[in-house]
This record gives sequence, C-alpha cells and structure tokens, in this order.
Amino acid sequence: MGGSVTKRLRLAVATSLMALVLSSCSVFSSMATPDPRDDVPTLEVAWRVEGEVPIIPFDGAGTPESTSATSGDRYFATYHGDGMTSGVQAVDLTSGETLWKTGTNLLCGLSEPSASGILVAWQSSQREGSDCDAVTALSADTGETLWTQQVEDPVHRGGLGPKSVAATDRTVTVPTACGILRLDAATGEELGRLPDSPCGDELASGTGAITTGELIIVPGAEALTAFDAASGEEVWRTPGTALEIDEVRSHDPLVLDMTVDGVPGIREVDVSTGEIGPLIGRPLPRIHSGDFPIAQPGGDEIVGSYENLIGGIDGTYGSSLRAWDRASGEETFVWHTAGDELIGVDETGAYLGRTIDTDSRGGYAYWVMHRPPGGEVESVGWIDDQVLEFMKVDDLLLVHGWADPGDDSGLQGAITTAYRLPEQGTEVEPPAPKSAAAPIAWADDDVRTDPTVDLCAQVAPETLRELGIGDAADRPAPLGCAWEGGGVYLSAGATAFAPGTTDPVTGEEGERRSGAERARTAFEGLRSDGAYSEVAGLGDEAIVVTSETVGAPAHDELRTPPVSSAAVELVVREGNLVVAISVGSGETPSMFTSPPESLLPVSGARLEQIAIRAADDVLVAAGAGPLDAPAVEGPTGVPDVCGTITVEGLDAAPDALASGTDPRVSACLWQGDDEVARSGFVYAAAYEAGPGPLSGMTAADRAAAVYGTSRGEPLQIDGADEAHLELSPRSWQGSARVVARSGDVVVIAQVRTEEDEDTPDAEDRALEHSRAEATRIAEELLAAR
Repeated sequence: MGGSVTKRLRLAVATSLMALVLSSCSVFSSMATPDPRDDVPTLEVAWRVEGEVPIIPFDGAGTPESTSATSGDRYFATYHGDGMTSGVQAVDLTSGETLWKTGTNLLCGLSEPSASGILVAWQSSQREGSDCDAVTALSADTGETLWTQQVEDPVHRGGLGPKSVAATDRTVTVPTACGILRLDAATGEELGRLPDSPCGDELASGTGAITTGELIIVPGAEALTAFDAASGEEVWRTPGTALEIDEVRSHDPLVLDMTVDGVPGIREVDVSTGEIGPLIGRPLPRIHSGDFPIAQPGGDEIVGSYENLIGGIDGTYGSSLRAWDRASGEETFVWHTAGDELIGVDETGAYLGRTIDTDSRGGYAYWVMHRPPGGEVESVGWIDDQVLEFMKVDDLLLVHGWADPGDDSGLQGAITTAYRLPEQGTEVEPPAPKSAAAPIAWADDDVRTDPTVDLCAQVAPETLRELGIGDAADRPAPLGCAWEGGGVYLSAGATAFAPGTTDPVTGEEGERRSGAERARTAFEGLRSDGAYSEVAGLGDEAIVVTSETVGAPAHDELRTPPVSSAAVELVVREGNLVVAISVGSGETPSMFTSPPESLLPVSGARLEQIAIRAADDVLVAAGAGPLDAPAVEGPTGVPDVCGTITVEGLDAAPDALASGTDPRVSACLWQGDDEVARSGFVYAAAYEAGPGPLSGMTAADRAAAVYGTSRGEPLQIDGADEAHLELSPRSWQGSARVVARSGDVVVIAQVRTEEDEDTPDAEDRALEHSRAEATRIAEELLAAR
C-alpha cells in the first residue's frame, strides 16, 4: 500500500460569520518533566541520501499528487520535474538508493505492482495535456515500458470523482469518463468497459466506478454492484438508493468516501460480500474539497480527521486527531494539541508529530508520538532537527532537508533522511509545542469552547424532530452542520471570538480588543447589509430575515403546479459568541441563492420558533443562554387536504402529500399518469397563519401577506373574508386559480384541465371546468375547518 503523507500547512483562523466556523485556541504550559528529551531517545537514522526521494503531500484522496505504492523493500512514487514533466521513481527502502527513474508526461495515477511485477502509470499522452488519456505498463524491476494504450473518453486530471487504477496478473483497470476500462495485463488489449452502457454528455465527469484490481465496483441509483475485472461477470450486488463514490481512502480494507441513501460519508465495504459498513464519524457535506477527510484503517479502527478549518494537525477538523470503531462507526478517541500533525497510520496504530525546542536555548526539533489501536498516545522518539516536509512509508519517516555544510558525510544540497519509527513508546509526556503565539488573555466571561467539540453540531435532536427533519435527526450531526429531510432544512454555525488585534470584518490589524468587542464588530458587519431586521430581547443583540410564500404560481404561470417557500435566518450574539441559524423549506440553499421552492408548504411561524430553539441549543451547550423567547399561542390546525377533498379521474401523488408534522399546513396534488407539465392536475392547500416571535408579525398580518402574493379578479366565496380568481386559457387547455382568506386561514386551489380534442369550444369548456373545480375545492376547505 502507498504510505500516508503529511505536509505542514499554515495556521488559518476563519472569522467570516457566513462561513460560520468555530474558532478556538489552546494555551499550553510547561510539562512536569524538566526536559523530556533526556528520557526519550532520538530516532534511529536508517539512511541518508543526496537528492530528494519523492514525498507526496497527503490530501487523503487518489489525486495525481498522491500516487505512491510499496512492494516489499521497494517504494514507487511519482516525482515532478521542471515544468509539466513528471515520472515514476523506484527506491530501495533499505538503502535509499534510486533503482530506476522514468521520464513521462503528467501522471494521473499509479498502481501497486502486480504479483508478476507490472506497474501501471496512468497519464496524459501530451506533455501539457489535461486529459488522462494514456496507460503505460512498466516493469517494476527495471522501469522498462512494456506497452502503452490510448484511452477513449478520458477523464480530466482536475475533474471530480475517484481515480483508482490497478493491475493484476490478468487485467489492468483504469477510469474513463464512462466507466472502468479493462485491459489485458500482458498486451494492453482492450477487454471492454464497465458499466457496459452508452456514454453521453451526462457522464462527462465520470461514473464513480472504482477498481480494486480483482473487482470493478459500480455505484448506481438502486444498488452497489461488483464485477470480476477479468471476466466482466457480476460478483455481488448490494441494494441501496442514491449510491455514489467520491474517493477511495484505502484499498485494503476498502474504505470509501461514498453516499448511501443520499447520506455522504466515510464507510467500509467488504469486498467479498458487498456489505456496506456503518457511517464513520459524521456525514460529510455534499460538496467538499479533496483534502478531507483523512481516513485510514489501523487495526479495528479508522483513524483520521475532518477538514482543516483552523490549523494544527494537517487535514484535521479543529486540530483534532480522531479514531472511530470500524464495526460501529462511533468515535473512540480524540486528541487535540495545536500544532500537532498526523504522520501516518498502519496496523500498529497512528503516528503524530510535534515541533518543539531543540533545547532550553531554542532552535527546532521534532517529537514523534504513537497511539496503538484502543490505546493512549506515547512518546517514541525525537529528531534533533527541523522537520517541514515528511512522509511515512512502511516503518520509515522520510524527511526532506539540507545537508549541513560542516557534516563529514560528504552529502551536499538537498537530502532525504529516513528515520525508523518504533512501535513501542513510553509514557513520558512530550515537550510543549514550539509556538510564537502569545497566550490569549481571555476575559472571565468569554465563551471558551472545547476545541474537540463542534459547537454548531449541538442542535438537539428534539429540535430537528420538531421541524420534521426525518431520519437525519437520529444520525450524528453532519460535518457542515446542515441537516436536510422531510422537505425542510436547518443549518447552524457558531463563532467564539477571542481577544485580538485583527478586525473580523476587514481583516486589518488594529488596536487589541476583547472577544466581545470583536464579536460586536462582526455582528455589525452583518447588520449593515440592510437585509436583516432587529429582534428585541433576544441575547445581547439579534437580527433576522424571513420570507414566505404558500402555493404561489411557478414561474408566474398556471400551467404547472404552484410552489411554496419559507425561510428564516437568525443571528444572535451573546458576549463573544455569535450563533447563526438558517431554517426553511426544501433543500439547504447555497450562498447567494433564493430559498428553494417546494410543493410542500411550511409555516413561517413554526420556522421562527424552531430557529429560536436551535440557537438556544447552541448557546446553552456553550455555557451561554438560555434565550428569553416570547411564548407563542399554538395553532388550531387545518384539515388534511388529501383526506378532505375528492377529485374524480385523478390520483393523489404520494410524494406531494404535505400534511406532515406541521398542523398549520396541508396540501395535496392530484395528477394523471403523465406527470409532465402538459398534463392536467389539481392542487389544493390550506394554511393557518401564526404570530412571528422573530418577525413581530401577527397571525392576521401573516395571512394577509400570504394572500397578497398573487392577484386576480375579486370572487365571492362562501365563508371567505376575501377571495380572488385568476384564469389562464391556452389552446384546448384551461387553468384556474382561486385564493381565499378567512381570518388567519388561507386556502389555495389551482386546477388545469385538458380537453381530449381541439374543438372550437374546447378552450372554453376546459376553462369553465377548472374555474368550477377550483371554486368548489376552496369552499370545501373553508367549510371543513
């Protein structure tokens, strides 16, 4: 297997409220041991060579910059030369000697050697090409080119999706934009492609299929399917929905960044049976960069981290190394020290590194620690030199550096040193990390959250269930703190501001200010955009923006079923802590987009209550709050529309039943077998407005606002305070929409009728039928309440 790799990143603290990243800091004191260096040996040097043995920055994914493999005492890795050139370099791990080196075009991937010694380089056929359109088989012993094959429908080097490549004694398998290409290992002759289906523009970004060498595994809408790479025959099939594979984190065992039943995350797949293991840790955002999560198997655990949001351990979330049980997916260990780095993971456990003072006078040294599966972190040794760029390969730690001019080794310029990594450590506590950062002068009343706890994830499951979020409420909090399900979404963010000199809005340096003052400045930056309204009596200060439509015409026309949308964005500051909650209908909107539309109405009054509860959950978890929220009178409720209204000749669409868990709203859609825009349909909705504890709207104000979102000719409706009718003739079709209000209740009925034949009076008959049906339905809904 290729070694895991780490490269130091600069410390970056995100202060943007819209990014809603929890930033926190740690202060370290001197350890009890006067000088731990006296009790722990320096690491043994296995070898030192002139020049640089390739060290690949570990981004946790099979990208062109992360291609390496080992076989016995040989290490194979890509190197990058001048300009756009790169190649494969083979190194003897016992001595550091370069065995051979090829010069090729840019590489997209490198396989592990097969049992017969075939190593596959997947690359671009052009010196500066951007497509992975060539496969070259190399001799693992000599580097000699055995054969080269062009690839049709190649994937782009910078494209998304897994890029696994493999070689066995029988086959070579590489990705294309249309599936995995199978080649004869001896000759390079094409054997076919899996999945064996037409390739269209919709597959230009790839199919998500991967190869393990022996198997080709294809995700699909209804199953995860494995095929024998040599014969193409199906081996196993695991049922599931909305299956996708984003990255391969480990081949043995097979650990994938994959989506199952619409939930993205890290999972292990049993290659012999196809069984998909539990979600490891927390669900991942649907769109994320390739540098996280690191997830490597070590014994009975998956060890790794989440995205590096605030620095520290390379590639980690909150500077924390984490371990999860492979069988259950539950977190078993977390380690947090600012500046520590994950060196690598193997069957003996995880290795970590820390930059320290070389002695009491300063200078740079590097402390190495080891944690066995299920155990605690122990010190295993240290390096009396600065370590900036490194990589774990088997039991060696490869470090790039420069030869000491006074060294009698004869080495000059750039060098690579290999240190042996012991499995056994001692309980000696490591020295404090070397840091130029001054201790933070926190105020006594500042919120200082545990850096291993993601504060925005503290929204209570009960709050999510009250919203009707569905199964997501029972899973670990998504890494992005954005929940979806049941036609609604909720996202949360929290920022604990530390005292400092940086302006949180402009990023400019200035006078030192307290955490609360910096939080106030950031809050004022949001308030100044003009979209928010003030909320009195909530925290130290609070602002909100709300929007709501119920059964509004889609695209300002009546030919398609109406849509609804509702959203609340609440920001609360209490001391140095700022909490932001976004809740609404549909799926989580992206930045700068309007609230998503849905057939399912959601009560704006209820969303305001949920937003307050979610903000309170986060504040209380941080030791602040609780919020002093006003009491709101409960709803009377509206009738179940699907159960109240009968429509002849059409069936209720199951996915459009919208009574849900909110007693204030109910809707139903009836349509024919042909569920396209041209077919006839009947839509009906009932909505009870409620007071807004954040917006300050009364129930009457909210009902009037919803009623006023559409316009039409005044209409007399039994039981209505006001009503209007809108008609839309079109060829032999006719559409009608009736909106009526009675007190704080609004009902909407929209009907489109199609006549069978385009006769001269077809349009009039369709229009009259739609008008009569819409009027009847509106009256029946008002009477049912």
